[in-house]
Amino acid sequence: MKKGFTLLELLIVMVIIGFLITMSGLAYQGSLVKARDARRKDDLRNIQVALETYKNVNGHYPDTDTRCRPAHNWKMSTDTCAGAPRWISELTSTYIKTLPIDPVNTDALDANIFPYTVGEFAYAYLSSTGGFGCDLTAGEYYILTTHLENPQDREQSQGPFKINDTCLFQMTGKGVSEDLYVLMNP
Repeated sequence: MKKGFTLLELLIVMVIIGFLITMSGLAYQGSLVKARDARRKDDLRNIQVALETYKNVNGHYPDTDTRCRPAHNWKMSTDTCAGAPRWISELTSTYIKTLPIDPVNTDALDANIFPYTVGEFAYAYLSSTGGFGCDLTAGEYYILTTHLENPQDREQSQGPFKINDTCLFQMTGKGVSEDLYVLMNP
């Protein structure tokens, strides 16, 4: 009688080990996605506190401008103008120590649509005059948003979002993701 394993037994063990490695890799990847989304939400809440402090001191929220993105007024965490960061720079040093950026921070923006499409990750801020078919003044409201990676996240925002009694903000358009987390002024 021979001692040892047959080729079939070794093959079965290798398949089982491969399956276990694959499953643990998928679970690890899922936990990374959830961790990045948790950081995104925390970052936006910290920015929201800085925005409210800014408004308490200055009487308005920081305005967005069109120098970086002429087709729309969104400030993005991926923005640079002539090599200088433009991502709500009014908040830095006085209202927030370091202005956070998205953990992935990618942006292949088509300048004529909403700041993200599926698979792009950046933080976006808006507070500008007009827009949404409403008579709005820059600095009286803000919208702060990011794309979440986990489509099952319960804090995703579907909208429409009420800016004031007459204005609603709805994110629509070709390729716009619905996996968004949105904070607005209270």
